[in-house]
Amino acid sequence: LTIKCGVEVLAINGNETIGDDQQFYSMLTHPNTRLQLLHMRSTTLSTTAAINLFNTLKDNKTLKVLYVSYNAITDDVCAAMTATLQRNSCLEELILYDNPISAEAIKLTMDSLKVNNTLTVLRLPTCSQDTKNTISSLQQVINRNREGQGCQVKLQIKYW
Repeated sequence: LTIKCGVEVLAINGNETIGDDQQFYSMLTHPNTRLQLLHMRSTTLSTTAAINLFNTLKDNKTLKVLYVSYNAITDDVCAAMTATLQRNSCLEELILYDNPISAEAIKLTMDSLKVNNTLTVLRLPTCSQDTKNTISSLQQVINRNREGQGCQVKLQIKYW
């Protein structure tokens, strides 16, 4: 996988393997990176690679859209993702549908958004109506918190 730091959009589809590719991770935090959209649909992203991805994105200053649908994003990966969402200050859209994420992990993700003021769209896997109700309540709390801080950005939740 060869990547140049000037790239603004990177699409990795199909059977492309990220694994432990240090060039890939260093590109995400390189001072000259301009990457704004990372589209990783149906990659062979291992749990370790997904955790490394989210840990790397904590300090990324340019990425606005992260599309990681149709991967094996599990509850273990969600723990790294929540830490990233608490620190990342530029991600605006996160697409997670068609991943085996539990309702509990989705709730933890929502909790992490209480301190994130930049994410505007969160696309989640289909879940039960009870979970959707809980998510809706958390979404209202997040949006009230944002309003109280003078933030005009509202969080939208979409299901696939």
